[in-house]
Amino acid sequence: MDDRKAQQRAANRRLGWILLSVVVVFFLGFFAKMKFLGG
Repeated sequence: MDDRKAQQRAANRRLGWILLSVVVVFFLGFFAKMKFLGG
């Protein structure tokens, strides 16, 4: 039981890091586009 719960928690943490990195990359790309194209 506990082992499965630990695996679920690890999977959730990995999913959270993936979503966070996607948001960061998207934000940086948007910021760079505004900086370069927006003058």
